[in-house]
Amino acid sequence: MPAALDTNVLGVMDQIGGNIFLLAGGLMLSVFVGWVAHETAEEAGVGTSFAGLGAWRWLLRWFVPPVLGAVLVVQVAKLFGS
Repeated sequence: MPAALDTNVLGVMDQIGGNIFLLAGGLMLSVFVGWVAHETAEEAGVGTSFAGLGAWRWLLRWFVPPVLGAVLVVQVAKLFGS
């Protein structure tokens, strides 16, 4: 029964789920919303009256993905480095 007493496996699963999958999901969502979904919204005419739409779209395209990507790389290195 040593496997049931080992909590290291639970810590690794928590690290993967909480730090890797959430960051990867946020990265994919920001890329999708910044590069794909805006075209559909513009065609439908939905949500285009927002005054800061250009700045929001620029952040989702050029600022958020590199930041989330860098944090994701650090978290993966931290997971496999320990």
